[in-house]
Parts: sequence; C-alpha cells; structure tokens
Amino acid sequence: RVRGRWRRARGPLLILGILLVAGLLAALLRPPTGSDPLAPDNPQPGGARALAQVLGQQGVDVQDLRSTDEAIARARPGVTLLVVGSYALTEEQVTALAGTGADLVLAGPEDSHLSTLTDGALETAYAGLRRTLDARCQDPDALAAGSVTSSGWGLVATDDRATVCFVGAPEEGGAYAWVQDGARRVAVLDDAGML
Repeated sequence: RVRGRWRRARGPLLILGILLVAGLLAALLRPPTGSDPLAPDNPQPGGARALAQVLGQQGVDVQDLRSTDEAIARARPGVTLLVVGSYALTEEQVTALAGTGADLVLAGPEDSHLSTLTDGALETAYAGLRRTLDARCQDPDALAAGSVTSSGWGLVATDDRATVCFVGAPEEGGAYAWVQDGARRVAVLDDAGML
C-alpha cells in the first residue's frame, strides 16, 4: 500500500518541486526593485527606473547616491548630480554641493538654497500657482518639452547668466531655468513633481 501511494504521488510531487524551483529562480534572477520616489530601481509611476534604463542605454552611468557626503565625494566636472528637494540639507552641505564643479539638476530646491546653488543667478518668484505653461524661450530642451504643468514657486533670473523658460505672467516667474557658469551648468525645476 505504501508503495502504491508513493507511485501515485510521485508525479504530482515532482511537478510541484519543479514549479517551486522555477519560481525561486525567477525571483532570484529578477532585478531588485525599490519603492523610494524617483529612485532608479523603482518601476512604479513615482519611480525613475525607466529613465535610468534609457539613460543607461545612452551610455550614462546612473548611480543612486543616498547621502550628501557620497554625492560630494563623487562630484567633479563632467558629472551631473540630480538633487531632489534640498529641504533636508544643511547650509554647509549646500555650500559643498555648490563648490563641487559638477553640473547640477535641482528639482524643487528650497528658496533659501537657490541663490547658493546658482551663484546668485536665480531667485524664487513666490507665485505658488498650479499652472500649465508653454516653453516661451529658445532653449532646445524646453522647446522639445512644449509645455509643462508646475505647482512650484516660479523662478526669476537676477542676471544674464540665467535663462528662464515656461514663464506665465512676469511676476509668476518660470517653471524651468538654467544657469551657465563657465563650464558648469545648473538646471532648475521649480517643482519636483514635474519629474
């Protein structure tokens, strides 16, 4: 009797074992995913995995740096750092980032940090309106985007090193700006939600 039961159960048990091994292999071979907003390993709508993969296919080495010290240590001319929201940074960290020589992309920076990170070329307009804006400038990246929707405070140029795009009424400032400071470029989005 025991042999008969074993013979009948052997086939289903073998199939179950194969399915378990296949499932385990599939789980182990799948790339790890995260859930942090804008993380390059996050495949969710709020993540940046697709962007990281596109940049990787274009030869860009995307690294997920989680500390200011690590970012400053790797920053140098020819490297671009994306800084999403600067609210948690100290003034010393902001000054150190500004002094790295790396290109910066600032998404939703604190108004108190904007002047330091752009060497005084931009300031906040304090508009704070949700608005959809057309490029209204000659920047190729802005023209390619066409229009953006922003809930940010708006950006205003304080000198001719800065180009401001996606401007509504003049007092509202623009949703995107960039500053060319020698070989270094600092691009600013007034609202991190645009990413």
